[in-house]
This record gives sequence, structure tokens and C-alpha cells, in this order.
Amino acid sequence: MSSYNLGLIIPIKKRIAFTILRLSILLMTHISHCFLNQLSERVVVMTDRHIDDLIQNLSWTKEKSVQEEAVEELKSISDLDLTKLINLPSNLKEYMDNAAQILSTCTFERVETVIMELYRWLQDLNWPGAITILNLLSDFPKEKTIQYFEKAVTEAIEMNDESWLDNLSYFTRFSNYSYEDFDNKELYELMMKHADFMWSSN
Repeated sequence: MSSYNLGLIIPIKKRIAFTILRLSILLMTHISHCFLNQLSERVVVMTDRHIDDLIQNLSWTKEKSVQEEAVEELKSISDLDLTKLINLPSNLKEYMDNAAQILSTCTFERVETVIMELYRWLQDLNWPGAITILNLLSDFPKEKTIQYFEKAVTEAIEMNDESWLDNLSYFTRFSNYSYEDFDNKELYELMMKHADFMWSSN
């Protein structure tokens, strides 16, 4: 074989080897990405399942130690979807007290997405966790909550829910809301008229 032919073969072999190496790297990268994606999906599924199990353990039918462990673990999940503590299983009352405990540790910014559901929790102050939620809501700055509180009052009036409206008027007194705090002054007057009527009737 001439030196000329040998000189051609060596660079061709190098190019082939380089191409094979590059294809191998691309293939391994693709396989790694697929594996990591599948692994991350499995972790998400397992985490959701674990959270659902913890929520089931909030039931007052569970051992006290099991409830307490679930409460503490759920409190520690900084990105917990709070709707899971609102949209509880059908027999929801047995979960509400512990769910309220977890919610009571949240900032306004964390609960803002579910705050209307928290005001609806006050429809009956005998419901488990209702007083805990009342205290939580009263701790938030008025300027942040007033728009939501007014929505709750409007909803109670539209539903003709006298019990809820009575509880909201109690919340107004409990939280030291005043006429000046309300954007809708007429709404405040309607609520307080109802409250005065209820108190005088009793």
C-alpha cells in the first residue's frame, strides 16, 4: 500500500471514530434525560400520594400520635397545595380541626389563594377549627383582607345566610373592624343592622 493511500485511510478512521464517539455521547445524553424525567415524575407522584396519606391521617378517628405527626409533617411542606386542606374528603368534619391547625401557621400571602374558603369556614362557628380560622383571619392586616371580607359579607347577604352574616358581624367586632375600614360603607351598614337586629332579638 502506498504512503499516499495510508495517509488517506488514517484521517478517515479518525473521522469515523470521532463520529461514533459523538453519536454515543448524544445517545447517552438522551437516555439520561429520559431516565431523569421518568424519575422526577415518579417522585412527584410518590410525593402527592404521601401528602394524600398524611391528610387522611388528620382524621380524628386516627391515633392522636398519628394525627400529630401528620400535622407537623404537613406544616413543614413549604409549597403544600393548601386547597388539599380545604377540599377535604366527604366526611370532612373529622379532618377540619387538624387542617385548621396547619393553616393557622401560614402567612397571608400563603393563604390568599384560599382565603374566601376560610371566610366560608365561619358559616358555622361550631364547625371544627372555626375558631382557629377566625383567630387566623383576625391576625392579618385589615388593608389586605378587607376586600375579601366584603366579598364574604356580600355572599352571605345574597344567600340570605343569617347565621353566617351573624358570624361575620361578630368577626367585625372581634377584629375591631370599623366603618372607616370598609370600602363599601353601605355593606357595613347592612351587616351591622342585621347584627343589631339579631342581638336585640336575643
